Amino acid sequence: MRPPSVPQPDFRRDGTRKTNKNGEDGWSLRVWDAKAGRQREKTVYGTQRYAAAQLAELRTQVEGALSPALPRAQYVTVGQWGLEFINRYKWLVAPVKGAGGLPRPETTWRNVKANVNAYVVPMLGEDRRVVSVTPGELTRAIAGLKVTDHALPGKPKSKPADPDTQDKAASVTRLLFADAVNAGLILGRSPAADLRTVWGARGRVARVVIPSLVQVEVLAAELDEQWPARGDIARAIAYTALRWENLSCLRWEDVDLERRSILVWRSRPSSTGRVVERLKGGGDDAYITIIDEAVGPLERLRAFADERGADTVLCGERGGMLSYSLWRKHLNRAREASGVPYTGHGLRHVAISLLIAGGAPIELVRQQAMHSSTRTTERVYRHALQVDRRELAKMLRMPTTGIEVEESAEEPKE
Repeated sequence: MRPPSVPQPDFRRDGTRKTNKNGEDGWSLRVWDAKAGRQREKTVYGTQRYAAAQLAELRTQVEGALSPALPRAQYVTVGQWGLEFINRYKWLVAPVKGAGGLPRPETTWRNVKANVNAYVVPMLGEDRRVVSVTPGELTRAIAGLKVTDHALPGKPKSKPADPDTQDKAASVTRLLFADAVNAGLILGRSPAADLRTVWGARGRVARVVIPSLVQVEVLAAELDEQWPARGDIARAIAYTALRWENLSCLRWEDVDLERRSILVWRSRPSSTGRVVERLKGGGDDAYITIIDEAVGPLERLRAFADERGADTVLCGERGGMLSYSLWRKHLNRAREASGVPYTGHGLRHVAISLLIAGGAPIELVRQQAMHSSTRTTERVYRHALQVDRRELAKMLRMPTTGIEVEESAEEPKE
């Protein structure tokens, strides 16, 4: 397998660095084009960060060109359209003539890709023509959806899908057929337009628990017990609200403990493990506040990293980056041993709840959560916003709060 290329400085024949009229440095980009059997080369000008983003875009264009051309609309099969849809879904705004474009968050794209390949195409059949699929057939397919479970004895190792899986498959099915309408494969209304996206007797209900600082410490202490000096990872997430994909590739050069600020501009999605220089949702960077509770854990993580010569906030015993699978394995063991149910994502709610209890403006809360709008923040944390701040602060310091809020099953997730 060819190793992925990185931007390289581009030089003239006389050995001097290429620059444009604005004095910006030139970078050489190379991507292997398997279809053409040769390297695709391109020179761009700007910062190394800009060059890396352009390289990722060029790589996406080359990969997208590998999909075969579609036949006439009435003959396109579900399998063929599934591949084409996955390539189209990579972009929030598709590039025009190879330039521009706004990529979709990679984690979102990979989730949709997995659902298309694992559920949507198999349940309808690869050779089924897209134009022949009916609304009733889609409803029956989701209702009868089965998943593989290798833990089951004998064969076949399949069982009915749980409501959450049905929800995801139905949502992606709606997206796939809506895009088929946009592409002109289906004339008129999408057969999935009325496909419900909530399944099960009651439908999925999100239950939000007011977090407990005591429980965070119990979970962190258990992590320290089984994985020495790693409880501070849980504390860091709980008191900064950073997602794992941002914290796991955060470098100390972007952490300013004196000014109580963290610059976040890299992501490392758990689905790929690769570091990309953009945030979830396509943002360039974000500044978040280091609250008092986060100072101690970050200082101890820095001492741990310095001992190993690591420049990242999180590192392994030899100074390398921590893998998501290793973190998840130890966190799950600590959750089971301590009885504290917080996942990595659940720990994010602690820092946000602390800010709300302290009376922080909603815009500051939005920045800390790295949400695209305050509307998202108000939706996700309305259970905390509706509680008196003094009462919320008191509940945060209880061993367990016991307070749950049921949200509408139709409510979109964060």
